[in-house]
Amino acid sequence: MAEADYKLQYTLPNGKIADCVLLLPEPTGMVAIDSKFPLESYRRMTDVDAADLDRKTAEKQFKKDIQKHIQDIAEKYILPGTTSDGAVMFIPAEAVFAEIQAHHADLVEKAHNSRVWMVSPTTLWATLNT
Repeated sequence: MAEADYKLQYTLPNGKIADCVLLLPEPTGMVAIDSKFPLESYRRMTDVDAADLDRKTAEKQFKKDIQKHIQDIAEKYILPGTTSDGAVMFIPAEAVFAEIQAHHADLVEKAHNSRVWMVSPTTLWATLNT
């Protein structure tokens, strides 16, 4: 993208700073992107050497973290009249994105209902083009 079409560490009118905003043509308009993912709880959850109880505890924390990220993005970066009607949660680790999509349909549904588009490096452009 041309430098005029995006801004990094952009401060929105509500004072919140998005990692990036894309300045897309209408009707989409400004799309906020925030990079979030709970790497630590994901690593504990998928550690084959950890005890079952530790992995289950880590999975609960993983889900709690993702839910919080979705809520934060929806509240901070979807501003009627300023941004598009959705925001992007960029998950920079394909494995974490795949885990959510494959095993946590409730999180995918929560994101969808909150108008937060979860994307990975390989799905970002496809999602934006859609």
